[in-house]
Amino acid sequence: GWYSRNKYIEISSPSLFLSFNIPTCMHTSCMQTNISMGVFLVTDGYTRNCASLFWHQVTNETIENVTELSDKYEFGEVGRALYNFIWDEFCDWYIEMSKIPMNGEDESQKQTTRSVLSYVLDKIMKMLHPFMPFVTETIWQSLPHHGETIVKANWPTVDQALIFNESKQTMEQLVEIIKSVRQSRVEVNTPLSKAIPILIQTKDDNVKQTLKDNASYLHKFCNPSELTIDTEVEIPEKAMTSVVVAGKVVLPLEGLIDTFLLQFYCLFIIAIQSSFL
Repeated sequence: GWYSRNKYIEISSPSLFLSFNIPTCMHTSCMQTNISMGVFLVTDGYTRNCASLFWHQVTNETIENVTELSDKYEFGEVGRALYNFIWDEFCDWYIEMSKIPMNGEDESQKQTTRSVLSYVLDKIMKMLHPFMPFVTETIWQSLPHHGETIVKANWPTVDQALIFNESKQTMEQLVEIIKSVRQSRVEVNTPLSKAIPILIQTKDDNVKQTLKDNASYLHKFCNPSELTIDTEVEIPEKAMTSVVVAGKVVLPLEGLIDTFLLQFYCLFIIAIQSSFL
């Protein structure tokens, strides 16, 4: 099931990542008085970033959903909601996204990322505790926290101050673009390690500026040799084009595959189209 031994190992990974990146001083009683650290850092003037704001919102949405389902005794759906949030979203996406600021030089961004990781993990452990009591207690004790035991900790509640709809929309657009690029790479057997030119034709200037402001995520997860983001881009004749909410993602075939495979691919597409005529 979703609470199997392998999942114990997977949920331990982000806590280890956080432990390696939290200075010792954050485990002192002074810092433990701020285990709303994620709230403290995001709302009190520290450097903001799209991923941090997004994960505050998604965490609070999950708290609301899990609490509502628990009140209805729909524990199967509680498990499904927690699984999707923790393993499909938090472990797969935010841990990787957090490595961008953590590997950078901006200490304010690092501090914000640490605080958000602490905040989200604290809420995750509390929601998971009824299903995984021992492992959540162990992990919770390794985090900055209030009290002696998670058993006596308050159930997490929704904080309306941490709802950032604009950041959620932005992050969903970025994730969709990243998935699109990865899928196109798979279709033509091009590994992520190979840098390729990527063109993104946005539907308007606002989306264009938003993607440019968050281009670090696209560089990290798409590995472009050249990244073009504009409302008007010159689309090559031979290219793979994907329609996304933000606009169009264009990958020139010349950069994706070698010349021989490119010719074969074009002949293959022509043959398929001819079969429908």
